[in-house]
Amino acid sequence: IKGIASRYGIKIRQLKLVYDRNYRRGYTVDKKPLSAIAQVAKDCKTDMFYRSGQLYICDASKGFKTGLTITYETGLLEEPTKSDDEDDLWEVKFLMRPEISTGAIFKLKSRTESATMIVISGEHDCSDDDFSTTAECKVLSEYEKSQQSAVKKAKHSDQKAAKKDAAARKKAKDKRTKRR
Repeated sequence: IKGIASRYGIKIRQLKLVYDRNYRRGYTVDKKPLSAIAQVAKDCKTDMFYRSGQLYICDASKGFKTGLTITYETGLLEEPTKSDDEDDLWEVKFLMRPEISTGAIFKLKSRTESATMIVISGEHDCSDDDFSTTAECKVLSEYEKSQQSAVKKAKHSDQKAAKKDAAARKKAKDKRTKRR
C-alpha cells in the first residue's frame, strides 16, 4: 500500500492493517491506484474510508471514540431503524453533529435500542429547515466479532495456500532431481 501510494502521490493519514496479508507471488497493480489500494485493504480485512477529506486505512473500531451519548434529550430525532438490505445495519437520525462521520463511535440510547455504535457511512443535511445527521451504523460488538471472524478465515486460507504452495515446490524439486 505504501509503495502504490508514494508512487502515485496518494496521501494516507493513517495506515494500520488489521491482518498483514502475504502475497507469496507478489502483487501486480493492473487497475487504478486507489482501486488497487482498496483491494489490498480489503484482502487485509481493513477498513478504508475518508474522514474530513483524509484517507484512513485502519480498523475503524479502534479509534474515533467521540464520547457522545445520543438520546432524545441530546438530539435523537426518531427511533433507529434496521436496514432492509443488511441485518446488522442501523439507520440513526439526530440533530447535526459534525464530529459524527465514518468510523465515529458513540453510545445510542433510544426507547428500543441501547448500544455502542460505529458509523459505517452517513451524511449531514443542511437545508433551510433541517440541520440533521443521518448515519448508517453497526453495533460495535457485532462489528468487532465479524472483523475477528474475517481475520481468522483469512489466516486459515493463507495457511492452507502456503501448505499447498510448499507441496508444489517440493514436487517440482523432486521432479528436477529425477531428471538428473
